[in-house]
Amino acid sequence: MNNDFASKIDDELIISILDAAVQKAKQNIQKEGVISLQDAIPLLLRGQFNHIRHLEEKMLTKEELNAVKIEINNEINSVKKDIASLENKIGSLEKKTDSLENKIGSLENKIGSVENEVHSIKGEITSVKSEIKILKSDIKTLKWITGIGLAFLALLISILSYFTIFVK
Repeated sequence: MNNDFASKIDDELIISILDAAVQKAKQNIQKEGVISLQDAIPLLLRGQFNHIRHLEEKMLTKEELNAVKIEINNEINSVKKDIASLENKIGSLEKKTDSLENKIGSLENKIGSVENEVHSIKGEITSVKSEIKILKSDIKTLKWITGIGLAFLALLISILSYFTIFVK
């Protein structure tokens, strides 16, 4: 800091000297109407000095530059970690996607199997319905035959009972 103070005092001294030389050069130029080499030098020096001061104000010190480099490196490392984390998450998502695709394929197979079973059951139901119709028809036939048989039996019993009346 002491060095900055001394540098600032040196700069102010140089500025005051250059300002005096620039004023003298401006007066000579106004008086003579031309720029001599001797008058141009203070004007150029003052311009260059102002330019250098401006650059120094904007310039980073070595320590500031190192701090910026460290900050940038830390930020880069943080971004690299984030990228690695994202890559891991993407890998995990890819595995989960593969697993889901396998499960979907398995589910599609099961659905196909269930559809086949449903189709088979529908066929069996149709077959059972046909058999029920046949059984209903058979039952009707059996009822008719049983009715005829019972009527015949009743007739036979009646005949036998008339026969037993005559036989006694």
